[in-house]
Amino acid sequence: MKTDIPYGALEECRFPLVPLGAIAHFTSGWTPSSKNSAFYSGVNKWATIADLNSHYISDTRQRISDVAVREAGHPKLSNPGDLLFSFKLSVGMTSIVSSPMYTNEAIATFRPSRYLDAGFAYYAFPVFLSAAARPNIYGAPLLSASLISRARVPRLSLMDQRRIADYLDEEVREMDALVVELDNLVDDLVTRRARLIEKHVAQYVSEASRERGGYPKHSLKFLISDHFAGEWGVEAGQNEVDVTCVRVADFNRGTSSVSKNIPTTRSYSTKVLKQKCLSSGDLLLEKSGGGAKTPVGSVVLYRGSGAAMCANFIEVLRLKNGQSNRFWAYVLRSSFVRGNTVPCIKQTTGIQNLDIQLFFDQKFVVPPDKKQREIADELDRETAEMDSLIKEATELIENLKARKTALITEVVTGRKKV
Repeated sequence: MKTDIPYGALEECRFPLVPLGAIAHFTSGWTPSSKNSAFYSGVNKWATIADLNSHYISDTRQRISDVAVREAGHPKLSNPGDLLFSFKLSVGMTSIVSSPMYTNEAIATFRPSRYLDAGFAYYAFPVFLSAAARPNIYGAPLLSASLISRARVPRLSLMDQRRIADYLDEEVREMDALVVELDNLVDDLVTRRARLIEKHVAQYVSEASRERGGYPKHSLKFLISDHFAGEWGVEAGQNEVDVTCVRVADFNRGTSSVSKNIPTTRSYSTKVLKQKCLSSGDLLLEKSGGGAKTPVGSVVLYRGSGAAMCANFIEVLRLKNGQSNRFWAYVLRSSFVRGNTVPCIKQTTGIQNLDIQLFFDQKFVVPPDKKQREIADELDRETAEMDSLIKEATELIENLKARKTALITEVVTGRKKV
């Protein structure tokens, strides 16, 4: 489970609070060296944060060998009933173990005891431990062993903990089911939208090939006037100018656009802002990050106004005169959905990186500017209804998640009696 907890949520906690270290202890795992392939050829389950995506965890994406376990000095297993809690990279992800496994060093394992019920901790720890986190150099929350031990948590009897966990299990189950339904609806709409775009792009290419010998093909690099990497800047208030900063998390992949409400503010020098400030019509390319379901290479169209920057995992693309940014946003989305960008990806142990030169070497049919705008106009009309439905469903999902977070916070802090 992951929740976005307001840091003032604990100020009115009605339960007695004690340092977590006084009632529970935890262990953390490790990451075997990726340089030794023998470490990753075994049968031992090994959990990373990516595996903490459900209430109970019974399987992991990766396996490690007995050799890796021996080399690490036989670290402790996480056993059925234990709680896994992420405290680095993405703080506050939780799952309850239902099958023995090892974990990496970003996950803490808490064992149930006479003072701690894992079912209660599953809901309470994302609230109380996240409130104890401190920002790292990139502004993201981070916990250390010391901060975890000092984090203040409710001191309740096991009976009270289990009663609260049972209540939340029932209440949250219905909300989660609705979110799943809406997620499936959005996925279906996004797929249909992508197919529609692909169909239209293919149709225009086919028609062009029958007329006047077809339109020319050019590498993407010859269509771009400028490109540059984003800048993460520093904490707000620590440089000359504070501005909005677009992150990959702000990409709306369904509509190939940037979300309107950007929550992140960073600080920059006026020189950097002048060099790299975003302009409406910029194409934003995710060049680092990604994952199995969302590989890097996705492109969205930025339509914002006012001063804004983007993070360093993003490459900004500016097209030459005579090229329609709307048309190329559609074409590059279609290419991404077809998997054409996959050969441009360099995969490391924890992150994907896009080979920018390989990406720019991709060749596309290039209609004249007038034809590009006609195609983009038609696709705008064709996708408008789908985009509206995607927007509505996405807003409902966010509202449900906000209600879920609020309910959990109210209950585990005692502000709502159950």
